[in-house]
Amino acid sequence: MEEMKILAQPVEAVAVFYRGQYPMPRKFRYVERDGCVKVVTVDRVLASEVRRLGSLDYVLYQCQSLICEQEVRYELKYILKEARWELFKM
Repeated sequence: MEEMKILAQPVEAVAVFYRGQYPMPRKFRYVERDGCVKVVTVDRVLASEVRRLGSLDYVLYQCQSLICEQEVRYELKYILKEARWELFKM
């Protein structure tokens, strides 16, 4: 398995919010280095965990999707205080 690279790139995301739970990502859009916009549907959320870095609380989602006919694992980060998403690793 190829090692993931840290990207920490802001993304636009579609998520489902269930009462009393953290949001579950369904789809996100990001811009690649060449300027190409990619839309990825989140096929599976393998795990999620609440973490803290300094005073910043966030939820880290380990996900898997079929991208260009390949199973790809990646991590999405939802930063609670700022209500924003990052493609953390891919």
